[in-house]
Amino acid sequence: MEKYKINKILDEYSFMLAGLVEHADDLGRNSYRKESGYFGEGLVDWIEGLNLVPATWHRINDIAMSDSGGNVVQWYKASDNSLAVDFYLGGWQENEDKNNSSWLDGKSSTSFSPKLCVEIFESLVQPLHHALYNANTFNSKQSGKGVNFSGDSICGSTADKCLSAASLADFHQACQVCDATGVCAITLWFHI
Repeated sequence: MEKYKINKILDEYSFMLAGLVEHADDLGRNSYRKESGYFGEGLVDWIEGLNLVPATWHRINDIAMSDSGGNVVQWYKASDNSLAVDFYLGGWQENEDKNNSSWLDGKSSTSFSPKLCVEIFESLVQPLHHALYNANTFNSKQSGKGVNFSGDSICGSTADKCLSAASLADFHQACQVCDATGVCAITLWFHI
């Protein structure tokens, strides 16, 4: 049953990512541009308007939705004309450990799936090595310990492993950064 759920989520993510790559130029030209910082107001409307997400997904706010597996997908743009897609695997749940240093404090991804994490890298992220400039894992409890991969456009110009040459073992290592104690994410960065 777990494999069926993973495959369903992979299909949903694959469709959404293919649509984002196809429409990246439109997003780069539209009114979402700002001079500095990160922003995303209205991106969910834009993504829903292109029918890139299934009806089973639920809006959380203007930049995030929960998928059919309880994960959270968030989209935002940066002033350098890049689009980030965060996959918060296992979503985020409130817990007692809150010190208010960031919006992620007091939250954890208690239903994080290492299998889904590895499958996302192997089945979705690696085939997009030509379109991505970066992909990484993040755990809110282990700041700075995420694993980064470079897409083709910057491959070799950073110390990060090239996504096109990454192995299954590399993806397992990247996903080991994540656990259920913090909020865990895979972030994909696209130039638009």
